Amino acid sequence: MTERKLNPPTDNRKPLTERPSQHPEPGQGPGRMMDPNIPGMLRLAVFLGFALIVARTMPDGLLPHALASLLNFAALASCLVASLRREPIWQDHLTRWDEAAVLMAVSLLAGAFADPQVLEGYRQAAGLGS
Repeated sequence: MTERKLNPPTDNRKPLTERPSQHPEPGQGPGRMMDPNIPGMLRLAVFLGFALIVARTMPDGLLPHALASLLNFAALASCLVASLRREPIWQDHLTRWDEAAVLMAVSLLAGAFADPQVLEGYRQAAGLGS
C-alpha cells in the first residue's frame, strides 16, 4: 500500500503569494472588485420594497398617498445620512444623494396618481376633517 501525501510538492518552489493562481484577473476570484453602484441600488431596492409593502397595508385607494408619504420620508432620511456622512454630490457612482433624488421622483410620481377625494372621504369617515 502506498502512502498518499496531502500536499504533493510543486514544480515551482515560490511562496503562495507569488503563485499565478493567487493573482486572478481583475473582476474574478475571491478578491474581485465589486461594482460601486451595487450598494446604492440595493439600498434603493430596500427603500422601495419596504415602502410598497407598508403602503399595501392601507385601505383601498390610499396606496398612492401612503407610498408618496413613505418615499418622501425615505428621501429625507437618505439626505440626512448623506449630509451626516459628508458625501460629495458629484461622484461617478451612485451616492445617497442620487438615492434621495430617485426616491423623491418616485414619491412625486406616486402622488400624481393619488386621488384627493378618496383621502378626504377617509378623513371624514374617521372624524378627522371639517
